[in-house]
Amino acid sequence: MNRINLIAAVIISCLFIFSCRKDNATRETENLEDSLTLLQGKWKVLKDSLTNTGNYYFMDNGTAHYPTPGVYWGTADDYWDFLASGALSVHENQQHYNSQYELRADNQLIVQGLEVHGTGKVVTLTATAATFDWSNSSPNGGKYYRRLYLKK
Repeated sequence: MNRINLIAAVIISCLFIFSCRKDNATRETENLEDSLTLLQGKWKVLKDSLTNTGNYYFMDNGTAHYPTPGVYWGTADDYWDFLASGALSVHENQQHYNSQYELRADNQLIVQGLEVHGTGKVVTLTATAATFDWSNSSPNGGKYYRRLYLKK
């Protein structure tokens, strides 16, 4: 009789564990869908700050580039436009470029072209405010840190 109770307890425990895992996976998917909905659209640039310590550099076609540190305060013309298709249009500091983005369930933002500076981290994402961080190290020990503040 004890053996039957033990087997039943194990089966019930397994069912409970697997049902919880499915529940968590569903919640993660729903959260990602909610986050994608929040992210999509045109955001104004409030502030874009960059720190470069220890001569951080990245390589592009065999050439070392050293990002210039500083703080950029957005103007009325500056924006990041996240489209539902995964396309990203950026106009900032009188420069314009188009890219692709991917928002992941683990609060990571991948922006094609920025991956040399590491994966972006979603710090804040609401209907009216978004903050993203990028950080990386170069082989010489230099450190890169960027924080972008956006608003709708």
